[in-house]
Amino acid sequence: SPTACNADATATTASATAKQLDHRCDARRAPLRALLRRQPPTSMSGVAPAPAAPRDASRDALGLGDRGVTNWLRVGRGLVALAHPLRTRALAALRALHVRLRAQPHGLKCAVAGDSVERTAAIEAAEAAVRDAQARYATATEEMLRIRSDPDAAGTAKADAAEVRSGAAMAVAECERALAEATKEHPACGTCDACAAIAAVHLHGTPTWGNTRASMWPSDDGWSALGKAFLGPGFGAADMRALDFAGCVTLIDMCKASPEFDELRLLLDVLKKARDTRNVVLHDGLGVVGDADLPRRMRV
Repeated sequence: SPTACNADATATTASATAKQLDHRCDARRAPLRALLRRQPPTSMSGVAPAPAAPRDASRDALGLGDRGVTNWLRVGRGLVALAHPLRTRALAALRALHVRLRAQPHGLKCAVAGDSVERTAAIEAAEAAVRDAQARYATATEEMLRIRSDPDAAGTAKADAAEVRSGAAMAVAECERALAEATKEHPACGTCDACAAIAAVHLHGTPTWGNTRASMWPSDDGWSALGKAFLGPGFGAADMRALDFAGCVTLIDMCKASPEFDELRLLLDVLKKARDTRNVVLHDGLGVVGDADLPRRMRV
């Protein structure tokens, strides 16, 4: 019956999906060394084996039965494994640079953006001022209503109470404007001593100011905000602790700080080749890598 056929089809699809997920989990757990040892299959005579039978697309929607797809996944996982030690080295160099720049007279404090600690204190003070003004306004309102409800109150007393309430309302508005100004995040000016020190260690002297929160530079964790100035546009929300392989290479390429990045920059040629592999492979529209191309990609 149609109902039974649909139930069989659903069960078949669920089983296939479970197998695909198991396959992916196994692939993710495989160590990089095992991935590097995997070579295209050949027969004992050296003749390439016959092509595999066409796969059933309905049972392998993710293409995990296709060697081109699994080769593509191997290269991707290889890049993930490679990114970990590179990220560790690159971020250590970035932290060292941050410590050195903070020790300079400017203290990495932008003349316009200021210091996040000072900014936090200013926000707290502005919030307290708003609360006080609102309390005074509430008191003035209650007093005005009390006088208005008193039939024996003089007209001048009612007018005075209304004037006091109006002044309290204006004070609330002024405090709220000050709070809005205190919470505003000012971008790096690009011209002060702190900004000039960062531009001096940028390869082209043009840090990506829009990526970074300049008020964070003087803080202990300011190395993260500092590092984003050396990445391309759009990395403002990136987590530097999880920077991918391409981001690490860009950081090493764009930051010429010496001696912090000297040893890493000696590796730039091979790192850029690996990044090119990443760009070509992971941006491939079909998501495949041929058997003949896999060893070269993995060696790079």
